[in-house]
Amino acid sequence: MATLRCAACNLAHGFSSSLRSLVPLAALLWAAGGTASAQKSYVGASACQPCHQKIFAAQSATRMARTWLGPGLNSLLSNSPLSKSEGSPTPVSYTLFRPSGQRPASGQPTWRVKLPGRAPLDAPIESALGGSRHGYSLLTRLSAIGDVKLAREPLVETRYLLGPHRELLFSPGHSAGKPTSYQTAVGRVLRPQFENKCLTCHGAPGTGYGDEPGVRW
Repeated sequence: MATLRCAACNLAHGFSSSLRSLVPLAALLWAAGGTASAQKSYVGASACQPCHQKIFAAQSATRMARTWLGPGLNSLLSNSPLSKSEGSPTPVSYTLFRPSGQRPASGQPTWRVKLPGRAPLDAPIESALGGSRHGYSLLTRLSAIGDVKLAREPLVETRYLLGPHRELLFSPGHSAGKPTSYQTAVGRVLRPQFENKCLTCHGAPGTGYGDEPGVRW
């Protein structure tokens, strides 16, 4: 069965041969299912560095190691919003922008979706995954759609990603048809199990094993 992955992961580089030997151990840790014992047994990259300095330095310089942007997405955005629309004669519009007055390195950029004849839906971008070669998948978290409060706040991969030339590009894996509701226009909801897998490998400190991300940023 194919594994659902973000657009950035689908296009990411493979590990070098020197790092492939680490995969079986990672697989064993994964099989533990994120249990407390597995989390406690993960000592972090800094514990490996003294004996494996060349591997540590090589991995730290890879695009994979710089996959997770977190709030650093702001540094890639200018003061001008990025916009995209699809469908006619009444298009659905999408905008990625930094709130007015926000410094480049502070706060969260906002993802706005506007359906014809409906009030816009704004959602803060929680993080971004990807790199300069293929672009960045944008992740937002929704608490409500209009006046309807959601039972849980899901992590959503937005319908458009931030391309390598700072443009909005259609994110692979989404339905090509014009959205007719905010449920489909915002993007693709990550199941809780997949969200956990996604953040364990690519997430911020504290979301996976131990107190550091699976890839450093």
